[in-house]
Amino acid sequence: MSCVPGRVGGHCIAIDPWFIVDSAPDLARLIKTSREVNDSKIASTVERAIALIEEHPYAKVACCGLAFKANVDDLRESPALEVAHQLGARYGARIKIVEPYIRALPAEIAEHGAELMELDEAIKSCEVAIVLVDHDQFKMIPLAERRHLAVVDTRGVWQDMQTRDMGGRSSS
Repeated sequence: MSCVPGRVGGHCIAIDPWFIVDSAPDLARLIKTSREVNDSKIASTVERAIALIEEHPYAKVACCGLAFKANVDDLRESPALEVAHQLGARYGARIKIVEPYIRALPAEIAEHGAELMELDEAIKSCEVAIVLVDHDQFKMIPLAERRHLAVVDTRGVWQDMQTRDMGGRSSS
C-alpha cells in the first residue's frame, strides 16, 4: 500500500533536510533522494484519488485529515493539506474536509468551495473517502458504517475494506 508521507516529530522534519542538502550536496545524496521520494508521494496520492473520484463523477468526496500527523492540529508542511488543496482546486464543493482538530478550513482550500464537515456527517453523505491522516477517530468507525464508501486509504486505517493500489487495481 502506498502512503502519503507521514512524519514523526515536528513540522521541521520536512524542511531541515533541505538545509543539509543545500549546505553539503555531495555528502547528502541519500538525504536528497529520500526527500524527493517522500515528496513525490503527494503527486502519487493525488493521482490515485483523481482516478477513484473520476469513477464516481457525481459523488461527494470526504478527505479525511489535513494535519501533518495523527491526533494533532498542526497543518504546517502537511502533505495531506497539499493533497486536499489540489483536490479542492479540481473538484470544488464536491470535496468535504474532515479534520477533527480544526475549526475552520485554511483559506486556500475554502476558496475553491470545499467544506469542513464532521466525520459522522461525511461518512453518511459521501460516496468516496480519501484517508490522508490516521487520526484515532477515523480508526473507530465500524466497517458497517463505511462499507458503502469507495476508498483510497493512504494510512492503512481501514484495512478491512477493499482499497485501490498504485495501478488502480482493487485489493483487499
